[in-house]
Amino acid sequence: QEIESTHNSFKSVLTNALPLDIHRNNNIPDADGLEENKAAEVAFSTPVAAALTRQRPKSLSKELLRSPEHTVERLSYVLGRGTLVMINFSQRNLSFGDAELIRSAIIANPQLGVLKLGYNNLGDTGTSLIASAINFGGDGFEETDKVKLGESDESKCKGADSFHRRQHHPSLSVLDLGFNNIGDRGCFSLATLAVSRNSTLSTLYLSGNAVGEQGALALADAVAGGCGLTSLHLTANRVGAPGVKGLMRSIAEFDVIVQMAQQDRENRMALEEEKKRRLAMMNAGSIDAVGNDVTNLDCGDESELDDLARLNGFNCMEELYLGGTNMGSTGCLSVSNMLLTNLSLRVLCLSDNGLNDQDLSLFSQSISRNRQLPIETLRFSFNRLTCVGVETLMNAIWESKTLREIKLDNNQIRDRGAQLAAVVLTSVDLEVLDLGFNRLTIVGVKALMKSLAENSSLNTLTLSGNVLDTNASKAVSYALAYNRTIQKLFVDHCSLSYAAQRHIAAGIVSNSNLALRVMSGFPLGAISVTLGLPAAMEHWTNEQVLKFIRVMWDRHRHENGPTLALSKESSLSLSTSGVSESSPNPGGAKSPAKTDEKVGPSDPATVVAAAMSAFTALGDTAGTLLTTEEPQRAISETSPIVSSDAVMLEKTPSGTIRVPPLDD
Repeated sequence: QEIESTHNSFKSVLTNALPLDIHRNNNIPDADGLEENKAAEVAFSTPVAAALTRQRPKSLSKELLRSPEHTVERLSYVLGRGTLVMINFSQRNLSFGDAELIRSAIIANPQLGVLKLGYNNLGDTGTSLIASAINFGGDGFEETDKVKLGESDESKCKGADSFHRRQHHPSLSVLDLGFNNIGDRGCFSLATLAVSRNSTLSTLYLSGNAVGEQGALALADAVAGGCGLTSLHLTANRVGAPGVKGLMRSIAEFDVIVQMAQQDRENRMALEEEKKRRLAMMNAGSIDAVGNDVTNLDCGDESELDDLARLNGFNCMEELYLGGTNMGSTGCLSVSNMLLTNLSLRVLCLSDNGLNDQDLSLFSQSISRNRQLPIETLRFSFNRLTCVGVETLMNAIWESKTLREIKLDNNQIRDRGAQLAAVVLTSVDLEVLDLGFNRLTIVGVKALMKSLAENSSLNTLTLSGNVLDTNASKAVSYALAYNRTIQKLFVDHCSLSYAAQRHIAAGIVSNSNLALRVMSGFPLGAISVTLGLPAAMEHWTNEQVLKFIRVMWDRHRHENGPTLALSKESSLSLSTSGVSESSPNPGGAKSPAKTDEKVGPSDPATVVAAAMSAFTALGDTAGTLLTTEEPQRAISETSPIVSSDAVMLEKTPSGTIRVPPLDD
């Protein structure tokens, strides 16, 4: 009766609210012949879904509804199908008044897995409605026994062992509510209704809101009680040190609970194996050796669930984004204490928290004492760190087998910090390194570039905001001429002179094994023309130029074989009329290549010939052919299966994912 009453309550609210949503936007023309709601074309299994179905007005064309400003109206026509798997209404100027329709979509679409509502103005009221829908979305009974009860027995199964009431939406795993003016009240609703004891929701994005200490403590309670969250984004929320402290305590406690449950299961399994071994020995006739000790092996009740099974799919935190949370030294200390026993955290962001060297030193001690921490990403951007704190960090991560990304931009690490980072590159397989805006000079850049030339793991390097004079640019050119793995290089706001740009461009175009795909800081095409490459490249984008360079070397290898590179003393200036500059050799380091493997800058004449030959083969449409270069954004930021303007996806009965048509 309680459940049926809840159904009727939601049905009444939705039936009264939904027909008015379509007239909310004044830009939509009124329907002259608005028809009465007809019977649903598809039979729905729940009374809520049936209440959501209504006929589309004739006055609204498909072209009108496909425009971005009418995405909410589009949702009102497809939500009743129950087939949506993704909704992306980010930056749609939504307010709490639109939350009713969003809530309806959540309840009516059990397959909905991703809900993105960032950069709107849902506020606490709208967020509370969405949280209630997530809690209500899994309403019903779920069978737990082999015997299935009939519909007539459903009223008797309340409190029975064979059925239990299923809570929370069964599929929603990603919820994005960033930048929605959400305060503590809205966060409390999310924590208690949508997060707590919900094993399905794994990613919660709340960055850029107004969540304070109380909201963070509500999330802490949800984490302590068990939930499915593995990724929590709280960047740019002033939760303060007490909020961070409470959250860290809950994460640490739950992580320990899981570790103890896992250890308990391993012990029980070991005892069971020992019991089987002794029984086998007894059956084989070795009774004297075994005696009756087998009766003393208590493996517990085999029919009883162990502690790990009782956790019911709950997860430990793996990604934690706490940048700009105003945690200060106290909050950072609580993070450090949490890391002492953590065995699950992979990504940690502590940017823009006013941290100093002492804070980083305590943090580094925790990292060094817990070698089982599987940390992959560390971000300390926009703090007050110097080379003193960085040295403790580099010592702590030395020979790390898991770390792949470090961001230290917008600090004060200077040349000493860059030198320390260069040394760490020899022992840690870093893939991303950001040292932007740290006042580096030729000393730090030279050390970093020497390490980069010999490195085989780094694929993204940021030097933006550091002045690169002619000598520093020569060091960069040297590294780019030898490196085979770097794919992204950012040198924005580096005060690059014309000569410095030519040095860097020369190092790029002369590398026959170039992997670079993205570079920012100056127009590479225009500078490449001054080195003797085809004049048409002057108006190409950097991505087009980089792809052309890779294509030209691939074509040259195919035609001439792998005999392209000369010694490291080869000239890097490719224009016979330009100023000839030799490749710098910082520190007198030897080439990392083997004697039988050609690496390093190619002969200038070979470079120009390869470029002209490739350009001639591509023809006048070379620029167009090269526009297929992959975008600068990471693949994870875009949908690999639909166009970028798709705001909804549905799953057909055959399993195909598509943009839902409006004429079904």
